[in-house]
Amino acid sequence: MDLTPLVEYVESHLAGDLSLDTLARRSGWSPYHLHRRFHAAVGEPPMHYVRRLRLERAAVWLKHTSASVTAIALAAGYGSHEGFTRAFRAHFGVSPVRYRAAASATSPPSGYRPRLARLPSRRLACTRNVGPYDGAGEALARLAEWAAKHGVRASSMLVIYRDDQEVTAPERTRYDAAIVVPESLESEGPIQIRSQPAGDYAVFSHAGDVAERRRFYQATFRTWLPAIGRHAAAQPPFEVYPLTAVGPDMAATEVHIPLRPR
Repeated sequence: MDLTPLVEYVESHLAGDLSLDTLARRSGWSPYHLHRRFHAAVGEPPMHYVRRLRLERAAVWLKHTSASVTAIALAAGYGSHEGFTRAFRAHFGVSPVRYRAAASATSPPSGYRPRLARLPSRRLACTRNVGPYDGAGEALARLAEWAAKHGVRASSMLVIYRDDQEVTAPERTRYDAAIVVPESLESEGPIQIRSQPAGDYAVFSHAGDVAERRRFYQATFRTWLPAIGRHAAAQPPFEVYPLTAVGPDMAATEVHIPLRPR
């Protein structure tokens, strides 16, 4: 059995019941066999994976939002502020309050001009990758080769960044290289076809280094969105790169941050 659907279920239901018994029922395996197969495929036991993703997502929310610690604890699947604080301190070495204080807002660099955009629903061909984000160019090149074989023509490619490398160890960061495809294509091996629903996005362009881009992200989450009364959705941001004759130009980036509906 391909574990991809189960992993995607975990990632999209972090606030829900993700006990080993629940995941075993979804997989059709016994808890013992699920534990073994999940560990072999993902590199972590399922409950360790769930706990880490919950805490790391909570850390990102502490950095980028003004939501209360209690609200973040509940959204991360913890039943109490106290239980969340103990787990957070054990994982990160500091309390949630101290972690948030250390991630103070900074002024955005010059050239920061965010805007709102509405994107239609579309289908994406995606390939999951785990490891440092500087390997995304290789993942995009592999996807471009697949797209060429299937006659897919596009002017850009994108990467969906599912973790924050200031929170998650780079060797465990997850990202999906993706390209927009027509309705006729179906999933094939490591290439998964997913639907991206229509929605509003905060968008900004950037051509500087990664450290500067992080300041753009932080300014969007912590300053610009609150000022216009909008809130980031739970879905991860993605970056769009134009396709050139030699491949995607990752220096010219257009960042999209999904927003909650009004």
